[in-house]
Amino acid sequence: MIAEMPELSPELDLWRQARKRLAAREEPEAEAHAFMQLTITLVLAHVAHKLDAAAAASPVPERYARTAAFVAGRTPALAAFWASQY
Repeated sequence: MIAEMPELSPELDLWRQARKRLAAREEPEAEAHAFMQLTITLVLAHVAHKLDAAAAASPVPERYARTAAFVAGRTPALAAFWASQY
């Protein structure tokens, strides 16, 4: 569960703020795309964490680790961009 991952706290807090802002808007369509991108960023961060954890149990851990690193490497930049939108 994403809420149980302290390393994702900044991104999850940002997502919660964005969700509240979007819910409060009379016409949320203008920000809906940005919110979906932020949601995707959070999910990618969660996937990267799960892949990294799976690498430890894998007979070929470098494959998992390489994919996790790629996903995790994209997440902070995406999160920073969407943070600037809110």
